[in-house]
Amino acid sequence: HTYTYMHTYVHMHTHMHSGVKRYGIFLSEHRTKLTEELGTLSMSSLSKQLGVMWSALDDIRKLEYRKKADVDKQRYLRELKVYLREVHQAHLCAILIVARLLPS
Repeated sequence: HTYTYMHTYVHMHTHMHSGVKRYGIFLSEHRTKLTEELGTLSMSSLSKQLGVMWSALDDIRKLEYRKKADVDKQRYLRELKVYLREVHQAHLCAILIVARLLPS
């Protein structure tokens, strides 16, 4: 049961859509700057302008965001591996504690 849960968790969290991740990095890098340049905008206007900027990027610039997304994914996988190891160890400890409490 634990294996299935952890396997599903890993599957869900490691198969990030790279296009979404690249665009998310682009947004986080440009949202504040654009807001400062254009002043107060509605969320929809800001999103539309950022979408136009993203669409205008050439493939080389988009490749830079893909590389950043790949680096971030590797960081995420390293952190996930540590987290899952800790969860697994905690689960094993709980099993041992329960086993000691059960009558022989």
